[in-house]
Amino acid sequence: IKAKDEAGIMNLLTVESVERKVVRRVRNKACVFGQDIQDVMGTISISTEDVAQSKTKVEPERIARLYNDWIMPLNKQVQLEYLLHRLD
Repeated sequence: IKAKDEAGIMNLLTVESVERKVVRRVRNKACVFGQDIQDVMGTISISTEDVAQSKTKVEPERIARLYNDWIMPLNKQVQLEYLLHRLD
């Protein structure tokens, strides 16, 4: 942080295995909460077959891509900026 090594800090902020799990959870939540409530009562986990057959309001894969391509990178950028300016 003191050296203001942006690439090094970003590397430390990035844990790909955790990011994959987060994206998978976002996709699953989009599958469940993107349906009419009576269609998902009691649903805990969504299989790939369930996703293909579900009638969601928004494509779960599109939500997962949005989260992966925009939300997580912007979140990391904010964290980076905070850490760089923390010692000012």
